[in-house]
Order: sequence, then structure tokens, then C-alpha cells
Amino acid sequence: MTQSEQTSSTPGQRMVLTWLWNGKLLILFFILVFAGASALYVDRAIVPIYRATSKIMITSQQEQVVDLESVVSGLASSDTVGINSEVEVLLSLSLLGKVVDRLDLTEDPEFNTYIREPGAKAQLKARIYSMIGLDIAERSMPDAETVRGDTTVNLRRAISVRNISNTLVFDLRAESVSPTKAALIANTLADVYIMDQIDVKYEATQRATGWLSTRVAELQTALEDAEAAVKNFRGNIDLVSQESLLAQERQLKDVRERLEGLNETLAAASERLASLQEAETYPEKAEVSRDPQLRDLLARIDDPNVQAMFDSRYENLVTRTGLEQQQQQQQRIALEESKQKLSEQIDRQSEDFIRLQQLTREAEASRLLYEYFLTRLKETSAQEGILQADSRILSPALVPKLPSAPDTQLIISMWGILGAVVGTALVILRHMAKTTVLTSRELEAMTGISTFGQVPKITARRRIDFVKYCIDKPTSEVAEAIRNIRTSIMLSNMDHEPKVIAMTSALPSEGKTSLSIALAQNVRGLGKKCLVIEGDVRRRIMTQTLSGKSLQSSQGIISALTGEQSLRDAVVYNELIDCDILQAEKTNVSAADIFSSKRFQNLLSEAREIYDFIIIDTPPVLLVTDTRIILQHVDASIFVVAWNQTTKQQVQEAIGVLESSNIRVSGLIFNKINRRTLEKMGYGTDYGKYGRNYYNV
Repeated sequence: MTQSEQTSSTPGQRMVLTWLWNGKLLILFFILVFAGASALYVDRAIVPIYRATSKIMITSQQEQVVDLESVVSGLASSDTVGINSEVEVLLSLSLLGKVVDRLDLTEDPEFNTYIREPGAKAQLKARIYSMIGLDIAERSMPDAETVRGDTTVNLRRAISVRNISNTLVFDLRAESVSPTKAALIANTLADVYIMDQIDVKYEATQRATGWLSTRVAELQTALEDAEAAVKNFRGNIDLVSQESLLAQERQLKDVRERLEGLNETLAAASERLASLQEAETYPEKAEVSRDPQLRDLLARIDDPNVQAMFDSRYENLVTRTGLEQQQQQQQRIALEESKQKLSEQIDRQSEDFIRLQQLTREAEASRLLYEYFLTRLKETSAQEGILQADSRILSPALVPKLPSAPDTQLIISMWGILGAVVGTALVILRHMAKTTVLTSRELEAMTGISTFGQVPKITARRRIDFVKYCIDKPTSEVAEAIRNIRTSIMLSNMDHEPKVIAMTSALPSEGKTSLSIALAQNVRGLGKKCLVIEGDVRRRIMTQTLSGKSLQSSQGIISALTGEQSLRDAVVYNELIDCDILQAEKTNVSAADIFSSKRFQNLLSEAREIYDFIIIDTPPVLLVTDTRIILQHVDASIFVVAWNQTTKQQVQEAIGVLESSNIRVSGLIFNKINRRTLEKMGYGTDYGKYGRNYYNV
């Protein structure tokens, strides 16, 4: 914001603050009215509500006599979700229903709306219905379960739970119209919550005990069946051990090795027998048989006896080899049968051993499981008598001494603030809604005409008192304002100093007559000869002001215009202002016709030759047409506006009427300014309040 913007905004702000200070009594009145009404309403219409608070804390660790975490788990206190869950548990309808049952709140009208007496609204409604001949159907009482549910919901509205930040402590707050009842509800809710935790754990323990009992019985039966199966299996098979199986496997290995050797021997024997049988010549037979005796006989093979002996010997070798082969085959068959029996025996006993081991393991597993669940069953049974809650009561609720609601101070303060706002708004609106003119700046901006002077208001019951004040106190602010007007008029036209000056206004009682007389007296102080003409021939206010009564003499402006008297003879000298007065006379002739005549122009021409200054007091512009006629013959037209009296519309209409007649207003006079009130309204700086010490009042 620039310095010029700050400077321009400061008067407006100061103006508003001044308005508020000036209207402080009205604002204070609204504050007192609103605050008093709210206090009366709180005292008479609002039922006080009392709030009691009990504190509970969640115990993060508990000393367990037995380990039962898998059966009954405590609260994970470090878990925010767990804490929020506990808040919901505290506010659950099931828990609050237990409070309703314990305190028998279904019989309390505060929470059971079905037994509550009809309120003022319901009574008024019933009265209106009865007046117009209508019947209100009576509300039927619902079933007990519905009543309990609705009562629980109403209790829920009276309960609030708050977790204290960074702690495991909860505030349980209960509200009621009775302080004792509020404390009782808060403490009961805490007790019910603690007992509910124990009940939940007890029920969980009961369910766990029942399930474990059933499971233990099932496991016991399974264990007995498994052990019986092992026993029966052992009775139906040969005694089997791992050592015997190993011995049989070694025996089987030996049989297999023997069988392999026998197969090799049998193959060699079969090959030898085939060779023996295939040999045809004696040398081949001797070679194949590798018998030394045959080799000896081969040397004498030509001898028939030797041949017979050779053939007999060879046949014996073939026969013996065939017998050996048969024996070996029988041995192989026996070994194959022994191998088969051993393999079957080993396979059967291995299966029996594996089955026995399986049955034994199943029985052992059943035993271990049975013993484990039996131990848990004993732990669970022992835990039933030592269950502890996850929370404990830190401090019970005390009976409150003062109500928590309504907050009387807050309500009165808020309504007092509202009253201040209303009063402030009315003060500001009252000033903003003013249609009268308050500042010369506003007047000049509205009309486009310069202000010749600003005349302060003085305490004077009569117009003549204003004139005497200016005469008796020539150094006063009022006298200085008249001199300022005189100077402005003289300087309004530097080429031709105005000689004939007319004073007018929009409406009567704006001070133009008093200003005309005071201005004439001030001009006379310069040593100039001055004539004051009373242009308002209808009311003749000037004549009454200067003489104190309405003159009945025929001496005046009408006589001068009709030629009955000369101007010199028609004027009246006034010692008070030391000026000549051409007063108005009673006449039946139209005033407009009088001033429209050529005679009025001639009268002014004659007056110009005799007097230095001629001041004409004219009628109001908006009431008669006389003023527009008179102003066409003057040198300067001065328009008087009464401060905070003449409205903006009246000023604009009057100026518009003159401009429509081609009459230019030379300047404005802002009259009857109440300087002190103006300063209170925030406009004091526009009128030089800092220069008040320059005037002698």
C-alpha cells in the first residue's frame, strides 16, 4: 500500500471508529439487552446439565499365574487400533445396555422418553388441537425390548469417552440433570466395563475348557486305539527286529554270491559237455577232454582194443560231465528257491517292521498330543479362578458441584458479542443511511460548485440573536466564517466585483435570512454602503427578525415598485446592522409578477448607483418560482445548505431547478454546522478542528 493510499484510508477508518465511539451507548444498550435476555433464558428455560468423569487405565502388562496367551489374550496396549477399539467397546450399546439394566434407567424419564411428561411444545400443540376440535392420538407404549433399546440410545448420547493423549488412560464422562446420577452413571459404566472384560475372558475360558475337554477325550481314545493296534500287530507277526533283518540280508547276499558262482560253473560245464559231444575224431576228443589217459590211448588208437578202450573212456567222461551238469543245475535250483524264500521273508518282515514303526510313531504322536492338550486343559481350568481385567479404575467419578452445561458465562458472552455486533451494525447503518449532507467535500462533489464558507451553529433561540452574536463577538468562529464568505464572494469574479448578491436555499429554515443580515453587517464594517432587500414577500422573515414584529407600514418594496415612494424614501435604516433595509409589504399581487416586472430591474439599477453592496434574501427554490426570477438580475447567487438537515436529493433538485433556468450558482454556504457532533461523527478534521484556539468565543 502506498503512502497516498494509507493517507486516504486513515480518515475512513477513523470515521468508523468515531461513529462507534459516538454510538457506544447504543452498542452498550444492545449488549446489555442481549446479555440480559440470554441470562434470563438460561436461568428460566434451560435445564442445567451436570457432568461427572471417572478415569480408567488399560494395564499394559499383567502377571499371569499360568501361561494362557493362546486362550485369553490381553489388549495390545501399544496398538492405536486397540485403543480406539476399546473406545468403541465403552460406547457399545451392549455395554451401555448393562448400565441401563443395573441402574434401571428404563424407569427414569430423563432417558426413557416414553414416560416423560409432555414438554411445553407438545402441550401447546395439544392445546391448539383441542381449540380447533382435533384430538391428538395418544402415544402407545412399545414393547420392553424397544423401550430398553431406545433408553440405551439416549444414554449413549449422554456418554463420552476420551483417550488422554500419549497415555493409556480414558476419561468416561456422563451427563445428567442430576449431579448424583451423573456420577453414578460414570462409575457404573467403569464397573460394567471392568466386569465385562472379566466376563469376556471367563466365557472364552469356558469355551476353551469345553473344547479342550472334548479334544482330550478324543485324543485319549485315539491313543488307546493306536496302542491297541501296535499290540495286536505285534501279536500277529513274528518277532521282528532290525538285527534279524540285517542277518537275513547278509544271508541273502551269500546265497546270491553262491548262485552267481554256481551259474558260472554251470556255464563252463555246459560248454565242456557241448564240446565233448561235438567232437568227432579221436584227436579232437582227446584234445577236448584234456584227459591224460585218452591222450595216451590216442597214440595207439589204431588198435581196435585201444579204440574200444578210448571210446569207453570218452563215454564215461561225457556221462560224468553230464551228471556234474545235472547236479549243478539242481544246486542252482535249490539256491534260487532259497534266494526266493529269503527275499520274500525279508520283504514281508520289512513291511511288518515298517508298519510296526508307523503304528508305534502314531501311538507316540497321539500320546504327545494327548499329554499337551491335557496340560492345557489343566492350565485353562486353573485360570478360571484367577482371571484379571485388562483395565483398572484410576479414580471414580465425584458428584459435581457446578453444572457443566449450559456454560452461562460463554452463552452470555456470545450473546453479548452478538448484541455488540447488532449495535455496531445499527450504528454504522444509521450513519450510512443518512441522506443529509455532512461535509463540504461531499457537497462540492455532488454539485460541482465551490463552497464559499462553513458557518458553525450557535445556541440562539431567535434569528436576531445570531446577528447580535456576530456583532458582539467579531473575533468568534462564526464572525470569521461570515468574513470568509464575504471574501469568497468578492473574489469570485476578479474582473467585475459582485455588487448585487442573492441568498437562497432549497427549503425554509436553512439560515439564509440570518446569513443575509450578518453578511450585510459584515460588509458595512468595510465602510461600504449596503442595502438589504427582503425578497420573500410572502413570509417577511427579515422584517420580523429586525423589528421583532410584523410591520403594518406601507413603506417597503411594493411602494418603491409601484412608484408611490422613491427608493430612498422606501428604505428603512436599521441601527443594529447599520444598513438600509427594503422590507416586504403585505400585498395581494403575485410575488412572481412583482419581480418579473421592468420596475424591479429599474429598482435594482437605481440601487446599484446608491449602494456599494445589495443583498437580496430570496424565498426557497423548491417552493416558489420567485427566486429564479430574482436570480436572473443579480451578480452572484449564493445557495445555503443546512448541515445535517438538507438532504442530498433536495440540494440536487434545487440546483437542477436553477440550472434549468440558466442560473449559475456562484457558491455554496454550509450553515449550522455542529462542530462537536461533526467531530464525533468522524468528520472533524475536514473543518480545521486544530484551529479552534484561534477564535475567541
